[in-house]
Amino acid sequence: MGPEQRGQGSPLGVGEPLLPLLLAQDVLEDQEERQLRLGAWIGNQRSRAATLSPERVEQLSAIGMRWS
Repeated sequence: MGPEQRGQGSPLGVGEPLLPLLLAQDVLEDQEERQLRLGAWIGNQRSRAATLSPERVEQLSAIGMRWS
């Protein structure tokens, strides 16, 4: 099963409707506030699926990543 088939029907990154690309969350990191753009990160992971290690694909799939 390839990345494009894993995690279908799961909630991470896409709900109804799809997770907005610009969805952001303010987080405190190293005593600095910054914005994490979850939608953009998920899109980047999907676009790089062919180059991700099998372990990374498995980790993301295990938490519900939808690859398509």
